Amino acid sequence: MLHENPDCVTNSGAASSALRLRKELSLYKESREAPGQSEQFLFRYEPGSEEEVLDAFIDMANDGKNNFDWFDAAVLSFQLSKNLVAEADKLLCHE
Repeated sequence: MLHENPDCVTNSGAASSALRLRKELSLYKESREAPGQSEQFLFRYEPGSEEEVLDAFIDMANDGKNNFDWFDAAVLSFQLSKNLVAEADKLLCHE
């Protein structure tokens, strides 16, 4: 199950606080260590930092100590790309 959840976070600036959207991608999958139970991988990020998120997917997939594999990285990368395209469409087709 994938899900994107923007929420507001404050970023304190010199003169005033600015509200920015925060993005979230999550992946639920069955646990390798405890069959019948699920694990959640949650990635929260600021818009514009998608490259760092992709790097995190790669690092986790390369690390054999967790249950996050290359298929998971591909699924989340696809979801991230799909969300970016949808956001670009909104900007280009703003009514």
